[in-house]
Amino acid sequence: SILLLVNSQGGDVHIAHGLCQIIYGLRGKHPVVGLATGQVASAALYVFGACEHRLAFRDTIFTWHATQMQGSFPGDARLLELQETIWRRYLGNYRGEWVENILQSRTSGPNYHFSAEEAKALGLVQDYTETLDDAIALAVSLRKEDKNE
Repeated sequence: SILLLVNSQGGDVHIAHGLCQIIYGLRGKHPVVGLATGQVASAALYVFGACEHRLAFRDTIFTWHATQMQGSFPGDARLLELQETIWRRYLGNYRGEWVENILQSRTSGPNYHFSAEEAKALGLVQDYTETLDDAIALAVSLRKEDKNE
């Protein structure tokens, strides 16, 4: 198993998409445990959301905002359609209403900030961890389960 610490203000959505493809490719072979710490925002939500197991420290802050596809063709309707398809694919691992809330938040303001507690209620975070050692222990236990199967 792999423990991926995610503490990022985000970045390029295309790079995040590539990382998600790699993480999804590991599913069933090497479980990826995502540990959210500090701030997980923007494109980092893609990466965190792709993890099979998602933990967070209780004081983590999550932020989503309408994505700007930089380096592409601004305003291109087809590009926006592709972006929404990608979001639905990766965020579709959570409860459906959360995906819709995130996608609809684009019309209610530029940013949507939420706590780890809210992220758990929405299905983004599966559990809290109090220490890095606890997260490592989970990753190790998953690795042992993999070897036994």
